[in-house]
Amino acid sequence: MNKSACLLLVLLQAVALAEESPASDFRISGFGTLNLSRHDSEHATLRTAAQQANGVSDKWSFKNDTVLGVQTRYRPRENLDFTLQLLSRHNHKNNFDPQVDWAYVAWRATPALSLRAGRFITPMLMASDYRNVNYSNPWIRPPLEVYGLLTLNNVDGIDAIYKGVMGGMSYVVQPFMGKFELHINNNGIVNYHRMAGINFTLQGEETLFRVAYMDSTHSLENQFGVFNVNRSQINAPGCGGGPPGPPMPGVPVIPGPGCEVVYPGYTEVANRLDVDRKRFDVFTVGGSYDNGSLLLQAEYVKRMTGSQVASADAWYVGAGYRFGNFLPYAIVSRHKSDTDQYILAPAPAFSSRPPLVLRNSSTDQSSVSLGLRYDLRKNVALKFQYDWLKPEPGRYGGTFGNGNLFPIVPPPQGKFLSEYGTVHVAAFSVDFVF
Repeated sequence: MNKSACLLLVLLQAVALAEESPASDFRISGFGTLNLSRHDSEHATLRTAAQQANGVSDKWSFKNDTVLGVQTRYRPRENLDFTLQLLSRHNHKNNFDPQVDWAYVAWRATPALSLRAGRFITPMLMASDYRNVNYSNPWIRPPLEVYGLLTLNNVDGIDAIYKGVMGGMSYVVQPFMGKFELHINNNGIVNYHRMAGINFTLQGEETLFRVAYMDSTHSLENQFGVFNVNRSQINAPGCGGGPPGPPMPGVPVIPGPGCEVVYPGYTEVANRLDVDRKRFDVFTVGGSYDNGSLLLQAEYVKRMTGSQVASADAWYVGAGYRFGNFLPYAIVSRHKSDTDQYILAPAPAFSSRPPLVLRNSSTDQSSVSLGLRYDLRKNVALKFQYDWLKPEPGRYGGTFGNGNLFPIVPPPQGKFLSEYGTVHVAAFSVDFVF
């Protein structure tokens, strides 16, 4: 039985005990978004989450940001909570099957300190706790350049939440540790073997400040194990002439030398770029100001890695102003990769071959977004947003994708996204909570 099923059984058992405790508290709440979006490029697809099997194209689609969540909370005693949240959104299986998003037990040790164990949201970004609750976001979605930089969703582990007051402002300190297995598109898995971090939040009546850091290691895997095309070619026949990835039954082997023979030094570079328990550290800082009329929000994220996934940083600045129930807003954001490139010369026996170029991810992108929110009721909001997504030439050339925008035909058969120009995205949504 997997961990999610075990957690689910524990929570269901807790709910079943509710009738035995007349003082128990059982609540159900939920949220959802019905989203319709499209873009104008015939060369790319747009995903708004890494775990989506595919994205929207130049045809209108409901699948990108449409979501439905249901949360149950059972409190058998004043200091004990069981929480379960099921989330339905477009996933790696190309359907909307519900997944366990939250499943934890929380014990309030003191009025200021709570301890949790189970599955909870990775508390690294300002909108982490309500990332899927689009009603709580002023815009249609958190900026993709920043939130697409981190393939972080949940933690299976433990945390502590300590709340206090400092200088007339409330603060929260939250250390956490655990691991998580994130299923992404094309049968891929991002396996976070070890996650340990801490965040600090300081909040006043109109202001909020948050800073966080996480130290972790991760692997990129598929159904054959750790996925690394470069390393699989060290002794592969023909140095790229054989099938990429691990050997597969029924696929013929083409005779020939491996890449280390043809390009001396290939093994060292391939091992450097592999994604097998490599560093994935994250630093984030952000703040917001909201006086009821003027809204200002900004966030900066730095990803520090050492593999095929390049180190990168990203930021956004958003602003809006409320006129009654209307909130027009604008967002500017940018993502920049620290791409490494390696050029290997052929061995003398293969001097007729051109140099081999290897590099890690190049995913530079900037965007400008304009939108309008209308609060139809106290629990329903209508939104429209128009984005100008501009894939930029990376440190060594074009952009492959940014966790959200992907070429339909990638290089070398196709072009880099930066060669196609700006992608225009239009989106309408109805957000609600209940």
